[in-house]
Order: sequence, then structure tokens, then C-alpha cells
Amino acid sequence: MARKGQEIVLLLDVGPRMHPHLAHAARALADLLTSKMWHRPRDEAALFLYGSSTTRNAVAEEMAAAGEEGQYEGIEELHPMGPPDGQYLRTLHSVQPGDGRADWFDALAVAAAALKARGHTTAEKSIVVLSNFCERVEVEPDDVSDLAGRLQQMGVRLELAKLYCAEDEEWEVDRAHNLNLLAAMCTELDHTEREVAAPVDLLGVFRAHEVGATTTFAGVLQVTKNVAVQVKMSGKTKQEKFPGPATETEAQAEQGLVEGGVGGLQRAKLFKYVDEEMDQNVEIPDEDVIGAYKYGANIVPVPDNEKEDYAFPRDKGLLLLGFVDAEGEQALPRHYYMTDTRVLVADKAWDASGVAFAALVTAMLNQGQHAVLRLVRTARERPQLCIAAPVAASGAAPAHLLVNVLPFMEDFRDYKFPSFTKKSWVPSEEQLEAARGLVLAMSLGPPQEQLAPEGTPYPQVHRLYYELGRRFVSGGDEPLQDEDPLFEHVFAPRWGTMPGAEAAAAAAREAFPMGQAAKASRRSRRLIGSDAPLADFESLLLDAGPEEACSALAEVIPEIVMGSMGESKFDQAAELVERLREVCVTHELPAVFNALLCALYGRLKDDPVKKPFWRKLENRGVQPIDRTEVEASQMEPEAASQFFSQRHFTD
Repeated sequence: MARKGQEIVLLLDVGPRMHPHLAHAARALADLLTSKMWHRPRDEAALFLYGSSTTRNAVAEEMAAAGEEGQYEGIEELHPMGPPDGQYLRTLHSVQPGDGRADWFDALAVAAAALKARGHTTAEKSIVVLSNFCERVEVEPDDVSDLAGRLQQMGVRLELAKLYCAEDEEWEVDRAHNLNLLAAMCTELDHTEREVAAPVDLLGVFRAHEVGATTTFAGVLQVTKNVAVQVKMSGKTKQEKFPGPATETEAQAEQGLVEGGVGGLQRAKLFKYVDEEMDQNVEIPDEDVIGAYKYGANIVPVPDNEKEDYAFPRDKGLLLLGFVDAEGEQALPRHYYMTDTRVLVADKAWDASGVAFAALVTAMLNQGQHAVLRLVRTARERPQLCIAAPVAASGAAPAHLLVNVLPFMEDFRDYKFPSFTKKSWVPSEEQLEAARGLVLAMSLGPPQEQLAPEGTPYPQVHRLYYELGRRFVSGGDEPLQDEDPLFEHVFAPRWGTMPGAEAAAAAAREAFPMGQAAKASRRSRRLIGSDAPLADFESLLLDAGPEEACSALAEVIPEIVMGSMGESKFDQAAELVERLREVCVTHELPAVFNALLCALYGRLKDDPVKKPFWRKLENRGVQPIDRTEVEASQMEPEAASQFFSQRHFTD
């Protein structure tokens, strides 16, 4: 279903008391419109100035035609409702301060009339007001309530961007009067308020890209056999990414996009069987290609029609499995949490579900419990095991659960976790205290957290938007500006935290001395790959010497054997064994080769699929290196000759 567009009226205060901040305010609206053009091309916008030296709006003209001159003065319509384009940016980059009366109430009435003139549409409607609200407006409370009622009836959302800075303290009484009127209005309609304490913060008062919550699951939370709650799940956070250019090709114009293609270029897959011994490629038809899964060292072909036999049950839904302690020894460690956090709420379309879900959240909070859930979002997705933490209802959000995915069937066997058993790695009390002091000293809040994620702009994106508009206005000839006030503001040091942070950092440096780490020994086995192991071995033999090269090959050979699909790589592995024996005899390294044979026997004896490789070595006449070949060997000639006969596999 296509997303609804939005009709938005922008009201910018250009009155005398807003003059010192006008440049930043105009740029903020320009960035907002650039974001609309880039990310939401279906949206439309109208731009009005109030406090302007000119009066030009439809309501004032209607009043004048009716014989009531002087109404709704200082309100200037610069752009009527329509898709924003470069002309909007040109206007905002060259906006002039006004000397009229900045009557925000009249401006809201004019904006409401502009939206009403559009007639009935399915678009979302909103009015954005950007001002410091220092121009006192006298209006009756009944008029405020009447306008709020009309806006609510029209489905209009009011968005207030308020500047409250020290430079405007002389008008604090007038500002407080206006804010009281606005507060009364906002109690009667949907609204959003954003307040900044410095003019430069206006540059980030609107997000570079407004991203709404995307529902990733909508269905039933099965609490018990007889209790089911209608719920919805969405992501808690979403990264604001830097926009990138689209990919274009010359072949795109006439051919158009094709399925599986990029631009006008079609992409296809070609499967071939490579026979290394015959040195030829044989093309394989698509219908003869079968997918395979790797289980440990074994590769198992699994046809598509049999995949469901290996899958977990995938009944879509959310099932409550049980509860665990939120804190204490029985609680799940936070480092178990995987991927991004999700939010689970009751579906507001079902009143009973809202009551039941709120009761569940309250009970979990009272009992200090977290819930364990089984989640299957789609019929094609494997089940996920999740942990859910309760959050009580507040003025900003209803009661909800924060859901994190837990490890369920992830294979960590190849991941080398560090050991924490070394005594030298255990921090001392002094080190723990230094780390604790550093964390506390660098805190950016409370009571008013600095750089809070929801209130901190993305300066790179805002600068891109500003430069795009500036290049359009200037014709693209001006160079990129070296400095940007928003960029400098966001990345400037927070001096209020610096003294304590510097002392804590010095204590941390003393508690955790740093030096040049010893160069780690190179893992030679990585230098011998599976594509051309013999050539890699010969190269390593010249570069690193026989001992390292032979040890590396002795580690790789079992992996080649165990990873072979059937017996396809057995001949290659046998040749590597023979070459390794030859080099070990020449350079008197019998222990390396004899240990390899013992290791191979240990891995192959219980594997019926790989046992033929052992017989292949026996048929080739491979034997351990005995004392007659290398004096340092611990193997007697008789034992070497009987090595395979004593370890013969029977079918």
C-alpha cells in the first residue's frame, strides 16, 4: 500500500524580535524541505512569513473585499501548496527580515484556511511554526479554543519549533504569555513541541530524515491456551544513513529495468563443474544444481523438496514460553542480546488487548521478571528466541516490552573466544576504580543530557542539504564552505565536563599503562589455502623454512579430507601426504609426519564416509618415517611396516 502524502504549511517568524536568529531559522526550514524533496517526494508544502513588511494572503484579501481592511496583516504567502522545489530553497536562502507585527495566532488561522482550501484529501495535514514567540499576542481564550477545535476537526497536527535563548530574556514576560496560550491550544489537538536553547540548535531542530515506525510483526501474543493478546512489533531505533547517489547506466534508457538486473544490464548465474584432473569445465544445467548445507566438516546435499524436513516448525506467531529473573544470578546476561532492540505494544484497535497487555507488563514489573518469547514473524523465517523487558506506561508511550533476540542455533565453534582465566588479566581494585571514575566523569547528563540521541542532529547530512540549496541559488559556481556552524556546534568540546574528565583520563592512563605489544606469531596455516595447497606449500617452504611449512601442511591436510564432498578431494590430499613425507625425510622432521598419520586415523576411524581415504593411503604404500630413514625418528622399522595393517578398516 502506497504511503500517504503530507500537506504541510510552514510559518516562519521574521518579525523584529526574531531578526538575530533569522538566518538559522530559515536554514532549518530549507533543510526540512530538502529532506522532503529527497526522501518524501509525494509531500507538498506551503511557505508563509509572519511579521513581514508585506501583507499577501488569501484571508486578508477576502476580508478587504468584505470591507474589513487591516486584518491579518504582516502575513505573506511566498509559495502556495505544492511539491517543494528549488524555488522554495532560493526563497529561504534569501529571506529578508520584516518590520511587521509577528502575530502567530493570525498566522495559524491563515494556515488553517490554506489547508481547508485544498478540500478533502487523504493526505496527512500539519502546520509547522518556527519562532521564539517573543511578540505578545492578545487573544481571547474562547478564540484559542475555537481555532484549536477547527484544527482538530480538520485532522491537522501542530508542530512547534521554539527558540528559548539568553539573548531574548528581556521579552520573557511576553514569551510566557504566548506559551500559556499555546499550551491551552495544544491540550485540544495533536501536537509536537521541540525547544532549543541556542540559535545554532535551530539548524538541527528538524531531523534530516523523518523515519516512522515500521511494523515488523502484527498478530497474536499467546500468553496461555486461553489468553491471547493482539500486539504489534516495530524497531526501537533506526539508523539515519547518509544519502547516496543512485546507480545509472547508459543501457537503462531503452531496455528499462529487468528482473534481477541493475539498470539495463541483465544478471545471470552459470554453474560449472570443475574437473581438476581432466583440466576442463563442464556446464551444469540449473535443474541439476542442488543446494547443500555444511554440518561440521561434512557437506550434505539437500534438494529443495526436502528442505522443509530439516526446518523448525514455522507457525507464524508470538508465544510466551516463561519468565526469568530481571536481575540477580538467574538473569540472562546482557551480552547475550543480539541485533537491534524491538518494541512490542498492544494493538490499539483492540481495547481488551490493551488492558490485558498493560496487566502483563505491570505484573512483570511487580515481580521483577523478564519474559522469554518464541517469535516467528513470517512463514519463511526460522524461529527466534527472545527476551522481553517490561516498561511502564508514561505520557510519551503506553506500556510496552523491549524485545531482544537471544542466541538460539548460532554456531560459535569457529569463533576463538579469549580466556579470562589468566590471573594477569584480572583488573585490580585501583583499575576498577579508575575505570568507574572515567565513566562517571564523561557523563553528559542528567538532568539535561547533552547530545541526547533523539535531539542531536546529523551535521553531515544537514550540511549536505544546505550546500545543495546554496549551490542551486548561486548557480553551482561557489566552492564548498570551509566552516559550518552546526558541524562546529555538535563536535565542540563540552567544557562543563572537561575538568573532571581530564583528571579521570589521567588516572585511567596511570592505572592502565600502555606499551608496544609483542608481535604476534604468524599463523602459517592461513598461508596454505584450499584452492592450490601444493603450490602454497612450496612457496611457504622457500619463505618460512621446512619446519613451519610442514607443520602448516600437516594442519591443512585433515581439513581438506574432512571437507571433501564425497571422495572428490581424496586424490589431492593423498598427493599432499606423499609430498609432506618426502620433505619431512629430507629435512629430518619425522615427528611432524608421523603425528599427522596418527591424527588422520583418529578422525577417520569412526567416519564411514571418510574411511576410504585411509585405504587410499594404504594402497599407495604410505608408511610412517622409521629410524632407517631418519635417525631422529621414534618409530622402529617393524612397527612402521605394520602401522596400516594394525589399523586396517573393515566395512
